[in-house]
Amino acid sequence: MRHQLLCGSLLLFASLAPLSVHSAPPQSAHLPLLLVQQGQIEQALNAYVESCPTQFDLDLLRRMGLLILDKGAFDPDPQVVAMTLLGATIARSHTTLDILTRGISSPWPYIQLLALQLASGLQDDGVNTLLHQAMTSDFLPIRLEAARYLAERRSPRAFGQIESLMHRLPSLFRPYFPSLFAQLGTMEALEELKRLGDDPNRDTRIEAILQIAYAKRDDLLPWLRKKASHIHVGEKEAVLFALGELQDRTCQKKLIHETLASTPSVRLAALLALYKCGYPSALQEIHTMAEQGNLFAIASLQDLPGSEDCLANLMHSSSLGVRVNATLALLQRRDPRTVEGLVEILIRDERDLGFQPMFSLGRSQQAVKVIPSFSLIAGKDASEAYTLGLWKETILREALYLPEPLFLDLAKTVLEHHEPCLIREIVESLIQLQSPEAVTLLEQSAKAPLDPLLRAYANLALFRLYPDRNYRHEVQSWMMSEAKEPPALLPSIPTWGSVMAKEVASLSNEERSKLWSDSLMAIAQHKDVDNLSFLFQVTKQTTSPARYALVGLLVRSAE
Repeated sequence: MRHQLLCGSLLLFASLAPLSVHSAPPQSAHLPLLLVQQGQIEQALNAYVESCPTQFDLDLLRRMGLLILDKGAFDPDPQVVAMTLLGATIARSHTTLDILTRGISSPWPYIQLLALQLASGLQDDGVNTLLHQAMTSDFLPIRLEAARYLAERRSPRAFGQIESLMHRLPSLFRPYFPSLFAQLGTMEALEELKRLGDDPNRDTRIEAILQIAYAKRDDLLPWLRKKASHIHVGEKEAVLFALGELQDRTCQKKLIHETLASTPSVRLAALLALYKCGYPSALQEIHTMAEQGNLFAIASLQDLPGSEDCLANLMHSSSLGVRVNATLALLQRRDPRTVEGLVEILIRDERDLGFQPMFSLGRSQQAVKVIPSFSLIAGKDASEAYTLGLWKETILREALYLPEPLFLDLAKTVLEHHEPCLIREIVESLIQLQSPEAVTLLEQSAKAPLDPLLRAYANLALFRLYPDRNYRHEVQSWMMSEAKEPPALLPSIPTWGSVMAKEVASLSNEERSKLWSDSLMAIAQHKDVDNLSFLFQVTKQTTSPARYALVGLLVRSAE
């Protein structure tokens, strides 16, 4: 998952339209191709320049690029193979699927997973064959991921392979499979889903019930009603949730009875089900549970109109958990009063707050758990900090729906407190706004003397908005300075320090990596000969495995 954002950004390159440059094959056109066949990539790029001194030969450039990608797919260096897979996907040529299929056959599980992720975005009938091949992988995570993609694509042969995989695995893996059968939606898949609802594993039973609700399978309501009398709290909660989602009004007496349950999660599930079935009087009781500090009740108010004042009052609670969940629910209601609480969530202070999701026993209810001294508790697990950063980015995206003056004030406050993990998202939001006030904030940020990451992203944003101004030079100069040894386009999980630290004197490797890929995207989206020439120069100067991804971009640009 951690690579999907970068992959997604780079794959936007594939939308480039053809350039209006004419091919004019010179007599020495065969030399670059011969050098590529011999594995002399740098010499081949030099020979191309010599054979095309005055204009681009697009046909030769495309043929040379495809040969480079073909060679890269067999390279013994896994980093080269990874960049080749990315380059082939960007190129979108007739050889793309063949190269990704080689990735599935790789001995490295990381390469197999990358090939799966890239292939899943292709609209090609051959992808199903690749996914079925991945189901034979020696690595279980690869098979589970392939099963998920097969279910999403509703492949005709998916049910048999997914069912076979499930029965070969220990029962602790069983809760993973109900969502796959629900996605398939075939009669045999739904029958298997019902069988999982009666599985000896309680977690599997709960997951099957939830997936029936998410898939809106009201044809399974008779089966669900029979399970409504279960004694176990988690299952009862899940069934009540499903009855509400499917709006089963025939169970009104059962739902009313369960509103008297001693278990808060069961009572809340019953109240929410009643509300969804058309009984608005249940809302007041949900408000009462929220006012008593029930975090799941507070979080549930994000979907219930008329709860704004209740949430605004809870934002002033002495309980930090209540304040945070009320703020987030009010944000979903798009109420301007949420801004005051967002500052406490987005900006780190001496309390070093962390945030994690927590679920009820039946997993139909979710809230946010606040963790003080997060750095100490999480230790050196950098993935926790990385996930926290992504979560805060989603909050900023939601905040963009607030009135623009409020969002801009929030953005200024966050930028003033130097939150590196949020700079990229704030800049993207300002680009979406494109208002005079948003552009002014970008121009001010482009001159930030003590924050190189903010300065770089602001310049890049201004280039994207105004490609004909001097911002292009700033972006290209930075890229050329990094081209010799550019950062990895598919980085590993960031280190704890790089995510959590507020030092802004220089860019971390992870920050350079994101900025590099974003800069490439911006350059490539502006379709002219000057940018094609610049991309070729960057590719020529780059000696790292990233060159293979750049070659894919050149191939796409040459079509």
